[in-house]
Amino acid sequence: MYGFLRTREKEPTFNIVKFYARRYLRLTPALIATILCDISIIRLMGSGPGFQLRIDRLVDTCEKNWWLSLLYVSNYVDVRNICLPQSWYLSADTQLYWLSPLLLLPVVWWKKCSYYLFGIITIVGTAVVWFIVYDKQLIPNAKPSDYLSAYHTATHTRICPWVIGHALAYFIYQNRNKKFNIPMWLATLLWVLALSLGAYSMFGMYPITELDYEYDRAYVSYFMAMSTVFYCLAISWIIFSCIFGYGGIVNWFLSLPMWQPLSRLTYSMYITHFTLQLALHAGVKTPIWFSKMHLVCVTKSVSTTIQSVQINYVRVPQAVRNNSGRPVVLDCDYTVRPTDEGLVIKWFLNGAPAAVYQWIPPKRPQSLGPLRDRLDLTYKVTDDPNTMHRALRILNPTTDISGEYKCFVSTFNDEDFSARHMTVFEPEQRLLLYQSVPQRGQVNISCSVTAVYPEPQIALFKDPDRKDRKPIKDVEVWSRIRDRDGRYDVTALATLPESELEPAESVFDCEMTIPGTGYTKRTSRVYYPEGSEFKDSQHKSQPAVNLLVYSSLGIFGWFVAQYYCALLLL
Repeated sequence: MYGFLRTREKEPTFNIVKFYARRYLRLTPALIATILCDISIIRLMGSGPGFQLRIDRLVDTCEKNWWLSLLYVSNYVDVRNICLPQSWYLSADTQLYWLSPLLLLPVVWWKKCSYYLFGIITIVGTAVVWFIVYDKQLIPNAKPSDYLSAYHTATHTRICPWVIGHALAYFIYQNRNKKFNIPMWLATLLWVLALSLGAYSMFGMYPITELDYEYDRAYVSYFMAMSTVFYCLAISWIIFSCIFGYGGIVNWFLSLPMWQPLSRLTYSMYITHFTLQLALHAGVKTPIWFSKMHLVCVTKSVSTTIQSVQINYVRVPQAVRNNSGRPVVLDCDYTVRPTDEGLVIKWFLNGAPAAVYQWIPPKRPQSLGPLRDRLDLTYKVTDDPNTMHRALRILNPTTDISGEYKCFVSTFNDEDFSARHMTVFEPEQRLLLYQSVPQRGQVNISCSVTAVYPEPQIALFKDPDRKDRKPIKDVEVWSRIRDRDGRYDVTALATLPESELEPAESVFDCEMTIPGTGYTKRTSRVYYPEGSEFKDSQHKSQPAVNLLVYSSLGIFGWFVAQYYCALLLL
């Protein structure tokens, strides 16, 4: 945008052929050279037990799909077999460049509407990403079957950063000769906000990577739609502050002369790094001494890309009610190279060495060990003969099969595994809250829960309706396993000085939570201190009232019985 507007000052006429040709000729020669290297020279760059296997896949994809990369459409066509896997971004960026006249020319013609146009496109682009993720239930970086084509490599999901960058460039161009007077406190606040947005866009997905994470469709959709917007806003402030004098040490560091020669090499490094890393990794002949540098330079960047077996995601319900009679499905989505042989799918429970499920296509699946005769072996999650029986359909989950489920997929060439935890819980039979006065000036509050699985957490609260409620401290907890099904009886006891209680009445609350299930149960009880008028009326008059009520009911029942006996005699 900025370069286009500066060029318009010298050349008012827009030559679209020159505009496109300059871009294509600047990017394509280096791309062609790298593709030719991957087809030919890379075979001579190393050797080793796994070198040929790993290199063959890259060579095969380049021999088949080289033309897609040169046309810059590889991010939409045959996405799983891109020649130079990192070049998907080059295709997406080039496609946006092809579309840029639709944004650049309206900005020149209708300057007053420019920011409205930027805003509308950003809002629409964000909404499109949110809808795609929500509709397809995508998980960041898990790469399910349609994650690459539907989101990761698609140009239309990358349009927001592109538009925000154009908006910033247009703003800088319009105000290039202007000096801004921003108060120091406001500049500091904007720096903190920018760094916070940048940190959130990078680390906000951390909960999603946890093994016990339960898929939250709304949060994942929100994060994947907004994270790129937040990141671009953070980068925009850094650029703005460095240009207009609010960058401080950041501007000094980024303006050092040492970056200039390196900046000339960025495109060449980007287009060749995968080939070099692949050759280095594939040629390993000895065990690797693991280090952080190896993780960053080789393992993270290469091994996840060249696996011939890859588990995309394992979807396991986080919590299931014991003996509910409703089947549950544990799914393991994976990708296997079509040429690989010896496919085997196994499920393991709680780290046991023996599998509880095994399927070797095209044979019939088997249920083993704790899951023997407890699975629907006819269940098909897809119609693909290599994935149809990948999932477990447990007919009636019970507490004895609660725990960590690991999906293990292997072929003759590679293997992969992933695990998730499923808790089968049994709600309590009783949850009771007691109060007693062991000695003058003290009050015992005890909560008892029986026959619950797994072991619950119990907390006692005083005045639970208050907004700032806090759990009672110094609570003693006893638990025991009551039967061979592993169910627990748990008791919590707290002793409080009566002087800390309310003069009229105090409300106590017992809250029981079963970890990892979201199941919570509460019960409350009102304590009336000794000497309270309300307590006296409640506890002294209540027995008399009860006696009167029960006596009246007894007399009424006697008359009714006599009446029906008389009818029978007649």
